Amino acid sequence: MTDYPNYEYNDYEDYREPVSGEYEEYWYHDADNYNEISKTILDVNVFFEFFTIFANIFHLVVLFQKELRSSSIFILMIGICLADIFGFLCQFYDHGIERSWFRPILQIIWSIFPQNSDVLCLSFDYQLVDIPNELKNIIISSTRPISIWLAILMAMIRTFSVMFPMNNRVQNMTKGSSAILIVCTVSLFWVVFYSWYNIYMEFVWFPDYVSFICTPSMVPNVTILVFPMAQFDVKYTEKYKYLLRFIPSVVYPVLTTFLFLELRKIKKKRLEMNKNSDGGEKSNSTTKLILFMTVSFMFSEGLAGVMQLIGNYVNPKKSDDVEAMELMYKVSVVTDAVMVLRTWNALSHFFVCYMMSSQYRDTVKRMFCCCKPKFNIIMVKGSEPNSDSNTKILKLSKPKSY
Repeated sequence: MTDYPNYEYNDYEDYREPVSGEYEEYWYHDADNYNEISKTILDVNVFFEFFTIFANIFHLVVLFQKELRSSSIFILMIGICLADIFGFLCQFYDHGIERSWFRPILQIIWSIFPQNSDVLCLSFDYQLVDIPNELKNIIISSTRPISIWLAILMAMIRTFSVMFPMNNRVQNMTKGSSAILIVCTVSLFWVVFYSWYNIYMEFVWFPDYVSFICTPSMVPNVTILVFPMAQFDVKYTEKYKYLLRFIPSVVYPVLTTFLFLELRKIKKKRLEMNKNSDGGEKSNSTTKLILFMTVSFMFSEGLAGVMQLIGNYVNPKKSDDVEAMELMYKVSVVTDAVMVLRTWNALSHFFVCYMMSSQYRDTVKRMFCCCKPKFNIIMVKGSEPNSDSNTKILKLSKPKSY
């Protein structure tokens, strides 16, 4: 009779990789602690993302009001707001999928885009394209740089308009039509940047591209959209992402410095010329608003670029390299915390605009039918053109309702 060896069986849940020494202590304790911290941070980020979406939807409604939508600065804010809404919606959807929140939505998507159960029979030289997932990834990847660079251009336009107020080219940049063109150009550039590899996609007849583990008779006679694995590397730009985030972190401080210096100069001139100028107060508040948004973007995106740069060089050579593993986990935790900072930054846009822009604040009050003006203001100009001294303001009291 054949003698069979005796095997020792362990439950899967109780199984641990056999390690010893310093690595054993780290593997059993420290790694679990870092994972728990990251999980908590991600849960907090999901909570903020939920409120960020609704805050930005209301922010968008305010920006589309008649008083604001003609201003180039607020048009650029509309672009930033739209990018944040679409980006955070897709990210929140991803988190919901991880937590099994959206099963009914998935069933609807699968009914529109049926999932091919025979995908394992596809040739290993090709990858089946999941169209909804591909669109979602493009939106998530492109909306973040769109909002970043629109904020940079908003600060740049404001800086130029403050430094060169009489320059015709600068004045053209501050027009609403120019702002719309900037939003469309920036959006198109980044969408193309993160989706250009789709030119390699192709429609193929499934039975002609069957792997060796299947036969043509085992797959349906359908045309499918595939991506060639030979071009797979072009889909990923991870090694360049830190540059895309690090460059704005360098540009932001330069713009912030120039804007701050020009703001101080204008403040001194305004105090000398006219301390009670309403237009000056509006301009000053707008500049402060942009300055605050520039600084907040600089911290959130600059830190993201720095952490991405560090993460590229933190790669343990061996599984028992405790110091490298610990540094990698620390970088991961800080990166997750920076994600919360970015979400908080997007959430704060509405509140910052309300606190720092009198025009925005008056628009919100008007929308809720409160603090209506007690007078109708009419601007009357004299007969001489280009004469500010002949401009008079008439205040007509509103008729009382009985």
